[in-house]
Amino acid sequence: MVGDAAHVQTPMMAMGVRSALADVLALSRALTICLDFLAPFKDALKSFETERLEPSRTMVESSQRFSADFVAAAKRWADLNNLRT
Repeated sequence: MVGDAAHVQTPMMAMGVRSALADVLALSRALTICLDFLAPFKDALKSFETERLEPSRTMVESSQRFSADFVAAAKRWADLNNLRT
C-alpha cells in the first residue's frame, strides 16, 4: 500500500520516498482514528484516500509530463547528433 512500488512515477523525479512517507503518515493517522474507535475501518481508509488521492494524481501527471519532455529532448539531441555525422 505504501512505498516506491506503490507509486507510478519516473525515478528521475526522486519523489518515491517522499510519497511513501506522506502515505505512511496519512495511513497511520487514519488507522489511529480507527483503532481509537472514533471511526469504522471503512471510514478510516476513505480518509486516507481523500488525503492522498489528489497529491498522488498530481504526481503521476507531473511524472508523465516530465517523462514525455525527457523523451522528446533525447530525440532532438539524437537528431542533432545524426546531422553532425
